[in-house]
Amino acid sequence: MLANTKTPRISIRLELDGDMAQKFEELKDEWGMINNTEIVRRMIKETHDNYIVNGSAKNNKLH
Repeated sequence: MLANTKTPRISIRLELDGDMAQKFEELKDEWGMINNTEIVRRMIKETHDNYIVNGSAKNNKLH
């Protein structure tokens, strides 16, 4: 990386309740993770890999 190139930084604060909180807890248990931040990182990485790297985005939009 070039010395004067900044890497992006994003701060996320998220509150989940009800059904979404339950789904999050289920993923957390399934993946055997304790840290909520690691769950979000894994979801971002897996979604990126599935939709961007593997080309699924062309055939399967999220919205």
